Amino acid sequence: MVEHVMRIGGFLGLFLLAVPFSAHASGSAALNGPKFFYDSTKVPTAIYHAFDLPFVKTIGTGTGKINRNLTFSDEDTTPIMNRLDSIKARGYTHIQISPPAICKPRYSKLSPGGYDFKDIWYLSYQPYVVVLDSSYQTELDAVFGQGKKTINQYGLPLSDGTIIGYRLGNSRYGSLADLKALIDAAKGNGLGIIADVVMHQISWDHGGANTNVNSMGLSDLHPIVCDSTDPTDNTFSLSGLNFPNNFFFQRGTGQYGYTTWDWGPDLNTGNSSVQTMIVNYFQLLSDIGITGIRLDGMKQLSPGNVQDIFQQAKTQIEKNGGQFFTWGHGEVADPQYNVTSPYLPLSPIEDFISLGLLQNIFAGSNQPMGFLVTPWALGNAAATAFSILHDQYPGVSTGQVATYYSNGNHADPSNIVNSQLAIAYLMATKRCNGPLLVLRFEDEKDSIAQLIERGLDFRTQMEAKNAPHEYAKALNNDVLLIGRQYGFAVINKGWSSYTLSQNDLRSNAQLPFYIPDGTYKDKWGNTYTMASGISTPKINVFFRNAAFLILQSPAGQTRACHQLNKS
Repeated sequence: MVEHVMRIGGFLGLFLLAVPFSAHASGSAALNGPKFFYDSTKVPTAIYHAFDLPFVKTIGTGTGKINRNLTFSDEDTTPIMNRLDSIKARGYTHIQISPPAICKPRYSKLSPGGYDFKDIWYLSYQPYVVVLDSSYQTELDAVFGQGKKTINQYGLPLSDGTIIGYRLGNSRYGSLADLKALIDAAKGNGLGIIADVVMHQISWDHGGANTNVNSMGLSDLHPIVCDSTDPTDNTFSLSGLNFPNNFFFQRGTGQYGYTTWDWGPDLNTGNSSVQTMIVNYFQLLSDIGITGIRLDGMKQLSPGNVQDIFQQAKTQIEKNGGQFFTWGHGEVADPQYNVTSPYLPLSPIEDFISLGLLQNIFAGSNQPMGFLVTPWALGNAAATAFSILHDQYPGVSTGQVATYYSNGNHADPSNIVNSQLAIAYLMATKRCNGPLLVLRFEDEKDSIAQLIERGLDFRTQMEAKNAPHEYAKALNNDVLLIGRQYGFAVINKGWSSYTLSQNDLRSNAQLPFYIPDGTYKDKWGNTYTMASGISTPKINVFFRNAAFLILQSPAGQTRACHQLNKS
């Protein structure tokens, strides 16, 4: 928390430098913004990642402990619906959900110590390609109106006339109608829904429940038939139908830096039938009102194939009178720029380049805050920043525990603050041209210091005031000062409180770090006056905490600039 006494005198003006980055951008397409999923007028401010909210619930406010004794039955979008008001009030502009198409798991219960629980994130990324039948047509009629939309529009026709494809509705989010109700309710609250999409692989279940995955081959794979009209029902069977030729990559072949079939049978995204199936699924997502997509496993896809699919989808959706997604980001899970760069001209991506640095600064090797003055991160490129993702969170991930939670205890206050200090930094800075993604487990634990709430308020107001420039300054190894045109933030990761002095803000006057005279206010409504003639201004930032101060009414900027230029 911030000591509620602060008056700072004789400051300055509004000339700020854009933060320099140890970073790269790729080609003119990237410099002008990605070709797809990017509308500069509709970039999200912050995305609430509602990861599997219907059935992965936490126990107790602020604990972060996960309730493992839940079933998949009778789940729907209600838990997210009930949070829409609070999500909006906290300043989020979008909600990201897990893949909404039918997928694994087909388990009746999450066992406390079972493999299925540890891998709950992974199971939702095992989509089914199913037979789209009359029961699904009935669902489409209920949502769009009788005969307005047909299964032919949203799937791939086989040679015998059967339609296969991705079917919306699953044990996480209920039926297609439930999902549409969530999208409409979110829109009514001014929130967009971003859907996770898996288009590079399918579930091992396509080879049958009794087939060993280690020996499964192309001839074992068949589209799935849902045996119930209830999309949340766990029963299914294989259709006996065959997929089109060359629908999958051969097992064990090298593709784009990884080996196929490591996580499931890999779709050949260069195949026209596969592309048609994916494009028509994008059409369905657009038709029900999805605002954007998150593309899972983008690194496992050829950039050329990705471009072909995106272009076909955009052309088709716009031809049919719809709007292509205004935002999206791809998962290129690699810290190396040479791996990331081919995808930058195509769409925004998740910023894995800065992830290691953030972990080392706020946990790990405890590197000094000075590394964030010129951070190793994506710069001059559209990207989504984050501190931790669903497949890194303790108790959810497949043994991948992010550095913030080095001891695996997600209820440990030290671990919690590690990640939330990183989020506070990301909230304060505008180092990438895109939003911040906050995993809802982190948001649920924000009662400790309200770092996320206060940081999000700061970020929202800076966006509203169109404050694109900033200047960062390390006050010591543990404290970072970030100046924006209409406010500033102080991030203190150390174990001692830090008193921000006038000298911190006015030394090295040759640097154009201007914080104007005027009235400042924080999220709690505390008002601070910065005025000339005050010789001992103080802001006390408590240990392991942050301060976010927003300019309300500037004063004396012309005089302040003149005084600085004379000094």
